[in-house]
Amino acid sequence: MAGMLSVLMADAQWTLNYTTSVAQQIKVLSAPDDNVCWFISNRDSLFKTADGGATWSVLGPSSVSFNPSGLYVMNDMIAFKTANAYMFKTIDGGVTWNQVFTGSYQQPPDIAMKDMQNGIMTYGGNVYQTIDGGDTWSMTGITQPAYHPVNSVGKGVVQL
Repeated sequence: MAGMLSVLMADAQWTLNYTTSVAQQIKVLSAPDDNVCWFISNRDSLFKTADGGATWSVLGPSSVSFNPSGLYVMNDMIAFKTANAYMFKTIDGGVTWNQVFTGSYQQPPDIAMKDMQNGIMTYGGNVYQTIDGGDTWSMTGITQPAYHPVNSVGKGVVQL
């Protein structure tokens, strides 16, 4: 079955807005506002719109191609994608991706950005922060959670 994306319309009805050209599964999706939306398929193809879904751009697998488990889009040019113990960042709309974090477990990092410079990430039961737009991550100066939440791996997910 081809990957499909629906957009919520004003009359509270879902309508088909885009269908991928070949059978692909949508693995992750992020939309920072009403106009910008990105999704990545199981083939690591990036589908994105900056006009509320009227037109879509498609970028094939990047040089760091993998089946992503996380996507956090800041705007039409800047985003993060994660899988396994890695996090990558793009500043050119998904054309190129630079590795900005490598962990030692198979758990993917989870990220939340407060603004273009400041954000947090949870990974391996620890909290990290960035003050440079996600280029570097540190645990310095952060009081770590004391215990695992009930029925969770690690110490939970933190949202800003």
